[in-house]
Amino acid sequence: RTAWPFGPPDTILVALDDADAKSFQTFGKRGVWAADAARVYLRGEHQKKLDAGSFRFLCETETNCWAADDKGLYRSNGTLIVAGIDGRHFVKLNDFWGSDGKAVFSFMTGAIQKAIDAKSFVVTDESGGGRDAAFSYRVDNGSIRKTKR
Repeated sequence: RTAWPFGPPDTILVALDDADAKSFQTFGKRGVWAADAARVYLRGEHQKKLDAGSFRFLCETETNCWAADDKGLYRSNGTLIVAGIDGRHFVKLNDFWGSDGKAVFSFMTGAIQKAIDAKSFVVTDESGGGRDAAFSYRVDNGSIRKTKR
């Protein structure tokens, strides 16, 4: 951390003012995202622009923890909001892929995959495979490999 409290976030506990203890929960192994009935927190900081009513934790990767609400898709590291994703319609397909029906997103690369046809995209296995009408895709060592079908 570069702000108080200093140290790894998973070893320092700090009371959150105004958090509702009855509904408060943390998400994932790292607990980077948390929420109660009225607020969403990222590393203990209230995220005022996120909607607690529609908030959903999606998954953790080695470099990020992912969440969404009706307003967007969010990463825990770097730029908070992922531009170009409709949060209201975003669905996590598996730990590798997600889609809002107009764009396919890779949790491994942290980016929208503009070359993939979202309307025809389907997950083919739980090891990073997928396909659209024209191509097959495979997540391999953090990159996406594309082959003609």
